[in-house]
Amino acid sequence: MDEAAKIDKNERLNKNKISDSESINQGAAPQTNNVNMPNTIKYPKGGAINQSQSKSNYINNNNEQPVENNNAISGGQTNTQGNEENQEGKAKKKYSGRVLVALICVVIVYEYYAYVFYLKPLVSPSKDYFVSRLINLIFFHYFLFMMIWSFIVTMRTIPGYIPLYWGFYIGDEEYKRKRYCLICNAFKPERSHHCSVCNICVLNMDHHCPWVNNCIGFYNRKFFMQLLFYLLIILYYILLSCIGEIYEIVKHMYISRLHLPVGKLIGYAIVVPAYILIIVLTVLNTMFLKYHITLVLNNSTTIESLDPDNKESAKVCKLIDLISFFLV
Repeated sequence: MDEAAKIDKNERLNKNKISDSESINQGAAPQTNNVNMPNTIKYPKGGAINQSQSKSNYINNNNEQPVENNNAISGGQTNTQGNEENQEGKAKKKYSGRVLVALICVVIVYEYYAYVFYLKPLVSPSKDYFVSRLINLIFFHYFLFMMIWSFIVTMRTIPGYIPLYWGFYIGDEEYKRKRYCLICNAFKPERSHHCSVCNICVLNMDHHCPWVNNCIGFYNRKFFMQLLFYLLIILYYILLSCIGEIYEIVKHMYISRLHLPVGKLIGYAIVVPAYILIIVLTVLNTMFLKYHITLVLNNSTTIESLDPDNKESAKVCKLIDLISFFLV
C-alpha cells in the first residue's frame, strides 16, 4: 500500500511539472486573437480633438466594426464650432478696421477739397497774394505727404514677431518660464502680448489700433508717433491759416441771413462743417499725442499703463530720448 501511494504521488508531481512547463511556454507567446486593444489617440497642435479621430477607441483583431464614440464626436463638433465662431469674430474685427481706414481716407479727401479748392485756392499770378498762397500750399502739401506716408507705413509694417529661437535657459528666473502663449505655442518675451485680431504675439505690443487696422508694436511704434505728430501739425496749420476766411464766411452768412446764391450756399455748406471737424480733430489729437508722449517718456505702453502695478515701476526717460525716437 505504501509503495502504491508513493507511485501515485510521483505521477501527480510529474503531471504538475508538465502543466507548469506548458503554461510557461504559452506565456512566451500569448494569444491575442480575442483581446481588444485600444488605438493610440494623437491630439493635434493646441490640444484640440481631431474630427478624424472622433470614432471608437477600441478595435479588436477579428475585423470588428468600430463603435462610434458619441462623446468624442460631440466634443469635436463643439471645438469646431468654437473655432468657427472665433474666426468669424476676427473677420468682423478686421472688416471693421478696413471700414475705419476707408473712413479716414474719405475724411482726408473731404478736408483736402475744402481747403485747396475753397479756402486757399491757387489764384492767378497777377494777384498780389499769389506768392503767399503758393508758399502756403507748398507747406500744406509737404505736411500732408508726410502724414499720409506715416499712415501707410504704420498700417503696412509688421508690428513685430517673437524671435524664432527665443526661450529660456536652464537656471533662468522662474518668471521667464511663465510667459508662454497657448495659442502660438511659443515662449514670449516680457512686454509681448497676443493680439486676438491679428492672431500673432506682438513684440513690445502697445495696442491694436483699428484706425490703421494693425497692431502698434516694436517695429512700427515710431511711425505711429510720427503719424500723430504730422497729423497734429497739419491740423493746427489748417486751423490757424483759415481763421480769416472762416470769419468772413460766418460774417457774410449772418449779414445776408442765408439769402445767397446756390453756388455760395453749397460752398459754405462744404467749408463750415469741414472747419468744425478740424477743430474737433485738433482737440482729440492733441490729447491723444500728449498721452502717447507721456508713455514714451516713461518707457511704457498703453497696455502697461492700464495695469496699476506698472505705474510706479515705470522708468523715466530724458527728453533727448523722445527727440531721438522721432528722428532716428
